[in-house]
Amino acid sequence: MRLLYEDKHRKYWRGKIADNKGDCQKLWRTLSGIMGEESSRHVDSDAHSAEEFARVFDDKVNNVRATN
Repeated sequence: MRLLYEDKHRKYWRGKIADNKGDCQKLWRTLSGIMGEESSRHVDSDAHSAEEFARVFDDKVNNVRATN
């Protein structure tokens, strides 16, 4: 019975991965599900830009350097 469930589990996730082929966001969500990560961690890709991330990161580094 265990082997049957393992086979169904494997087929389910392989099917999900195949269904999301070509869509990186959906594929990443699927892989996160396989790894057991919570969906609340996912951030909408339109919410933040790379420039904003770089600016915030630079500000943090500068603040740390200023305190030393």
